[in-house]
Amino acid sequence: MRYLLSLILIALFVDATCAEEKKAPPKAEAKSGRPEEAQKLLVEALQLENDIQTAREKNLGGEVQRMARLIVENYEKVLKLCPADGEILVSYGAHLYNDGQYEQALAQYEKAVEAFGKAKDNAQLAQALYFKASTQYSLKKYDEALKTAGAALAVQPDHEEAKELKKSCEEHTKK
Repeated sequence: MRYLLSLILIALFVDATCAEEKKAPPKAEAKSGRPEEAQKLLVEALQLENDIQTAREKNLGGEVQRMARLIVENYEKVLKLCPADGEILVSYGAHLYNDGQYEQALAQYEKAVEAFGKAKDNAQLAQALYFKASTQYSLKKYDEALKTAGAALAVQPDHEEAKELKKSCEEHTKK
């Protein structure tokens, strides 16, 4: 799960970086209408997210903590500018999840679910519901995770990860 969330963050970072290098507006900015300052802060947060993985691999504890604080600061600034941006909420939730802050991650995923629901973006909604369910599962809230995974499947019946998670939740709730 952590690997999947890291891949999502890297994909967002690469997309923003590639678009920036071409001097074209990043796709995320064009799609969501994010202010330039918010996009810049988001790219910085995603770069730090990439760097923090390297620092963790090298056991640079102090550097990891410093970067983690900067990432949180950047996300908080971005969310002041774009409080209902589901993609940013998911990205921030992924950072918090990877940092072991499951309750805080869950709060971000809940906001993302609300944002994608209002936008009627079913693919993103299903993915946000899956992340929410995965986080509930990590918190050993199996009944809640089962309901949330079911909600993801109601939105997108072919969501394979949600299907697998639902099975795992069912096994835990039978005990």
